[in-house]
Amino acid sequence: RTRRLVDAARASPGTLILPVQHAGPASDLEAMADEELCTKAGADVLVHTPEIRNWLLSVLPGEAMVVGSYVYLDGEAHVRASVAMDAIASSLLKKRPGTALTYLASPATCYPVPAAAVEDSEARLSKAPWWHSPTSMLFGGWAKNDFERVQSAGGQVSFVYNGLSGVQGPNYALAKTLQNWRCIVAQAEGHMVSANMAPASKTDSVMHVKTVATAMKGMSAIEPLMAFEGPAASALMAMLLLHDMGNPESSAHAKVGANEHPMLLFSTCGVHGGLWRCPYTLDSLGAATYVFGMFK
Repeated sequence: RTRRLVDAARASPGTLILPVQHAGPASDLEAMADEELCTKAGADVLVHTPEIRNWLLSVLPGEAMVVGSYVYLDGEAHVRASVAMDAIASSLLKKRPGTALTYLASPATCYPVPAAAVEDSEARLSKAPWWHSPTSMLFGGWAKNDFERVQSAGGQVSFVYNGLSGVQGPNYALAKTLQNWRCIVAQAEGHMVSANMAPASKTDSVMHVKTVATAMKGMSAIEPLMAFEGPAASALMAMLLLHDMGNPESSAHAKVGANEHPMLLFSTCGVHGGLWRCPYTLDSLGAATYVFGMFK
């Protein structure tokens, strides 16, 4: 992966700055071939947490820094990685003024969604195609996509989407919810936070599990669900990040008022891939989308 980053940097007008474990003079690094340099570059967030934090404090002093917490690992390692990233991010916010945080929020958590999405989900259920009912029965029944209605102390009504997934498991839910709370706390403290909802995508981390890959192929059989191709999702989320950083009116800059729900940060520019407007929960559709995917 380090080699891919170096190759991309060589082919671009940008500058790539990497941590390097090297005890000798900097001139030695400048003379190294890329292949050798890549063996010394990089750090493990689970092992070198304080070292990464100290290194980031030293990089480009006086410049505004945007810290992206994007590490994903399987199982309980994902929780540990999220804790490590949170320790780094929270420390940088205190020690390096002007630091902004960025995340790819997950649809597989709980958060408020727009009322229009709720209305569309209910409309789609009432006008569902005839084949939904018998097919649902074959697969044990598709659960209605319910949204809990909550009202703030200021009277604002929100509709909470429950995206928690049994397939993703408790470690994933804990790791991503931890990130959500850091977003809320950081923005409440006045920091810039970009945390747009990313769609279900055919990335390497998803498609390496055969059953999940097959189900992703079958999602489009239930409108309006769709799984994004990895490059398309990556480009879209990158553009939304640039929008958040450069537009002072974006949700990343928003100051949450007394009558606003702080978790609206995740749904304002959310790319949900149809999950919010689908008449059924994604978990209850799992077996059906897998079968549909087998014929694609």
